[in-house]
Amino acid sequence: MLRIEKPVGSHVKTGDAILVFESMKMETAITATHDGVVAEIRVAQGTLVQAGQTLAIIR
Repeated sequence: MLRIEKPVGSHVKTGDAILVFESMKMETAITATHDGVVAEIRVAQGTLVQAGQTLAIIR
């Protein structure tokens, strides 16, 4: 994971970028699927993630 755009406690709307990943020198934003508050981020900056891994919780 490259960086956190919205830290825990941030209010987000559908489509807001929450996390940004880098793959093959391209940046890809992970966006909110619904309006809410970022309750938890389950990956640390600089770590590798697996397909299907839960990255963040929005409530």
